[in-house]
Amino acid sequence: MAKETYYFSHDSNALTDTKILNMRADYGLEGYGLYWVIIEMMRNEDDYKLELNKNTYRAIKTLTNTNIDIEKFIKDCLEDYQLFRQDEEKFYSNSLLRRMQEKDKKSAIAREKAEKRWNGNTKDMQEQCSSNANKVNKSKVNKSKVNKNKENELEKNNYGEFQNVFFTEEQYKKLQILFPKDYQERIQKLDDYIQSTGKKYKDCLATLRNWARKDGYVFPSEEKSYKENQMTEEEYFKNGGGKKYV
Repeated sequence: MAKETYYFSHDSNALTDTKILNMRADYGLEGYGLYWVIIEMMRNEDDYKLELNKNTYRAIKTLTNTNIDIEKFIKDCLEDYQLFRQDEEKFYSNSLLRRMQEKDKKSAIAREKAEKRWNGNTKDMQEQCSSNANKVNKSKVNKSKVNKNKENELEKNNYGEFQNVFFTEEQYKKLQILFPKDYQERIQKLDDYIQSTGKKYKDCLATLRNWARKDGYVFPSEEKSYKENQMTEEEYFKNGGGKKYV
C-alpha cells in the first residue's frame, strides 16, 4: 500500500552533524545527496525500512546514476558512521523512524477524534456537506460569469494607429452602418484623442455616437444605410443618409 506523498521533517543543521561529517569526509557532497535519496525512499515504504539486498542497491543506482558503490556506501553507513541501523533483512534510519512514528500517532489520534465528532452528528455532517456543495456551485457560477466577461473582453479587436480603440465584431459592423463613408476617420480621431489625453473609454462605439450627436450628425436608418454597390455617395446623402463628417 503506497503512502501519501507528503513532507517529512529533518534537522536544518543535518549538514554539520558529526555522523554526517564523517560520511562526507569519505564520500563528499555526492555521498550527502545519496544519503538523502535513501532516506526519501525509506519514507515511501509502509514500515519506513528498505530491504538490505541487491535489488535495493540496483534501484538506488538507477535513481541516482552515481559512481559510488551503493553496497559499500550502505555498509559504511551501518557500521562506520552509524547513520543507518539493521533489523534482520532490512535497514532503516532511526531518526526517520522515530519522526514518522510520532507523525502517524498524531494522525491516528486526529482521525479518531474526527470520526467521533462526525459519527455523533450525522445530520450536521449532511447539512455541512450540502452547504459546502451549495458554496461550490455558487463559486462555479460566479467563476463562469467572470470567465464569460473575460471571453467577451477578449473578443474585442483594437483599431487605430495606436490601437487605443476597440470594438467587438458586432460593434464594428454597427459602426460601418452608422458611419458608412468615414468610420475609419472617426476611429482614428478617437484613437488620437485617447493617445494624447490618456483617457479611457469603456464603450468606444457609444463615444463615437455621442460625438456625432454633438456635431449634429443625422444617423441613417438601417433600411437606408449606404451601400456602395446600390447608390452613389451623392444619392446616399440626398436620401437622408446623414451628413458628411468634417
